[in-house]
Amino acid sequence: MREIKFRAWCKAKKKLYEVYSISKYEIVVYDTLNEKEYLCEDCVLLQYTGLKDKNGVEIYEGDVIHAFSVEKPLEVVYRNGAFGYFGVFHNSFESFAGNYNFDFSKLDIEVIGNFYENKELLDD
Repeated sequence: MREIKFRAWCKAKKKLYEVYSISKYEIVVYDTLNEKEYLCEDCVLLQYTGLKDKNGVEIYEGDVIHAFSVEKPLEVVYRNGAFGYFGVFHNSFESFAGNYNFDFSKLDIEVIGNFYENKELLDD
């Protein structure tokens, strides 16, 4: 079973934060730099995939990865109840589903940024 956790992109501050708590009415984030938590009123939640890259870095929705020796960076997305990315050749969704017991750290997958802070990594 994978661990359920989130990060949040704060639109107002244009910064990525760890999520401290989530309720029906609010999202509280934790600012590690200032060691404070605060209410994030306008943010985008990004869920942990349960997978790590070859360097042991956790892979979250919205991360940009280099994968499988493909030159084009890929964005990790959540579609149809699964995490994955859009295929390089046919722009079809390629799912990580069913691979949670596989050790992704041994594959040539590396987190190189995220969609919100590094849009320039993605062509389109």
